[in-house]
Order: sequence, then C-alpha cells, then structure tokens
Amino acid sequence: MALYDIIGAIQTKMSEISGIGTVHDYERWAVSWKKFLELYLWTDPDTGEKSIRGWTLSRRATTEERETTASDQTYHQILCRGIMGLDDDAASEKTFQNLIEEIREKFRPELYLTSNAYIEAPVEVRIVEVRMAGDVLCHYAELLFRVAERNLRV
Repeated sequence: MALYDIIGAIQTKMSEISGIGTVHDYERWAVSWKKFLELYLWTDPDTGEKSIRGWTLSRRATTEERETTASDQTYHQILCRGIMGLDDDAASEKTFQNLIEEIREKFRPELYLTSNAYIEAPVEVRIVEVRMAGDVLCHYAELLFRVAERNLRV
C-alpha cells in the first residue's frame, strides 16, 4: 500500500465535512502572502465570505513489526495541521473547535481507509492555539492520525 493512498483516503473523508476548507495531501508552505492566500483562502458557499481555512496532511513517523512469516504490520502517524482566520466578533474559535470535533467523529477507531489500512486509535488533538500567519491572527491545530496497515509479503 502506498503511503499516499492512505493520506488520500484521509483527505477524501475530511473533504466531506461541511465548511472544512481546503484539505491538502501534503504540507504546503509559502513565502509570499499571495501564494499563501492561493493555498488557504476559502470562500463560504453559503455567504460568499472569504477567510483563511485549510488543512495539510503529512507523515510524521512509521514503524513496522513482523506479524507472521507472510505479513508485517505497519503503523503510520499522519500529522494534520489546521489553520483558520480568527474573527473574535464571530466567535470563530467555536467554529474551529467544532471542525476539530467533526474530524474526530468522522475518524472513530476501526474505520477502514483502504482494504488493509484502518484508523487504529481516536484522532489525537495535540495542539490548539492562536498563531500569526503573515500579519493575520489565526487559529492553529495539530491532529494526529494513527493508521495501521497490514502488508503481505510475496
């Protein structure tokens, strides 16, 4: 199983969440503000309002154990980084926290991503804080997906 099949499955499921913003299947970085906005500017389909809202997915670690003489068990840690423009008057923290909870709910344990890879444990919320993106105050989060994958040796 290719790593990006697993990340792609996570990206597809996250993209099903209403209001999630843009979900990238790798870490996206930009030096220029214009490029950053191209990557993370999201338009609310209901109101037409634009805001910064996006997520990235990337592997942080992989371990592997011999299961039998014919198979191995691989464990991936997939880091999800989220960013959303902060709007105190609109209580945007509530929206951001709700999106995190919707992600957690979508990926409860034992959810198969592919025929041989599944979410092994509940999504871990590692960081939720406020950070600057350029000169814009944003909500920032890091979530960790633990994925188990069974690999047959031929």
